[in-house]
Amino acid sequence: MRDYEDASARVRRTWSICLRRFVGAMVSDAELRRLAINPRIQNRNFMLSLPRLILALRTGAMRYGIFIWDKD
Repeated sequence: MRDYEDASARVRRTWSICLRRFVGAMVSDAELRRLAINPRIQNRNFMLSLPRLILALRTGAMRYGIFIWDKD
């Protein structure tokens, strides 16, 4: 590995935007609400984990990194 860059600060807003859009869609889309409360839907866990992703980024428990490698 030649270099690493922590890109967490640059992507932090992304998850807040996603959560805002998701909440707005939940208000206006009955089908999405039905999917979000259905325990058999696989993506349900991801939809409901958006607040955890935001918290993890803000506390440093999760980071986004860019690795730079040289091909030998």
